[in-house]
Amino acid sequence: MVTPAWWREMSIRALEWRSYLSRADHPDYPSGSASICAAHAQASRRFTGTDSLGVSVTVRRGASVIEPGVTPRADLVLGPWRTWTVWAQDCAQSRMWAGVHFRAAVTAGAALGTQIGDSVYTFVDQHIRGAVGPLP
Repeated sequence: MVTPAWWREMSIRALEWRSYLSRADHPDYPSGSASICAAHAQASRRFTGTDSLGVSVTVRRGASVIEPGVTPRADLVLGPWRTWTVWAQDCAQSRMWAGVHFRAAVTAGAALGTQIGDSVYTFVDQHIRGAVGPLP
């Protein structure tokens, strides 16, 4: 097999390589990141009464912390996310796209996070309405 020229040009020594993501210090299953994404989205939907979001994020050319001045090559627009549902899906899937988690871990994490988001909403709502007495 012949090594393509572009690969030879991009080769670096192993000790020079640095990942864009640091290694996870926790098990793969369930994905904690997917849980956080889903919990945030669910609590936000419950508090605002809508799934609407309408947001995008622009990452400026060369803004990478790992390769400053190099990556991204041009301005990069992430999104737009029109709903919390789509944002949470992309947020959770980003962990799989990055090779940090497998699909099953992302799916389980998102399901767990949705339950957590409901619990957060209930807890905070009860305190806002005064339905919970003072802490001991």
